[in-house]
Amino acid sequence: MEALELWSQSIIDAAKEGLQPGPLSSWMSHKPFTDVQDLLQKMEEYARAEDDDMRIADKERAREKADRSTRDRWEKGCEKDERYR
Repeated sequence: MEALELWSQSIIDAAKEGLQPGPLSSWMSHKPFTDVQDLLQKMEEYARAEDDDMRIADKERAREKADRSTRDRWEKGCEKDERYR
C-alpha cells in the first residue's frame, strides 16, 4: 500500500470511529469510503442537512412559544372579563 493510500485510509478510519451513531455513521457502515475528498464532501452534506433541520426545529419552537404566549395572554384577559366567565 502506498503511503498516500495508507494516510487516506487512516483518516477515513478515524472519521468512522469518531462519529456518533446517526444517519452518516449508518451510511458509512454500508458504503465505505476509499477517498478522503468523497468522505469530506459527504460529511459536509450531512452537516448542512443537520443544520437545516436544527434551524427548522428552532423556528417551530419559537412559533409554539409565541402561540402559547398569545393564548396565555388571551386566557388571562378572559379571566378578567366577565363576559367570558
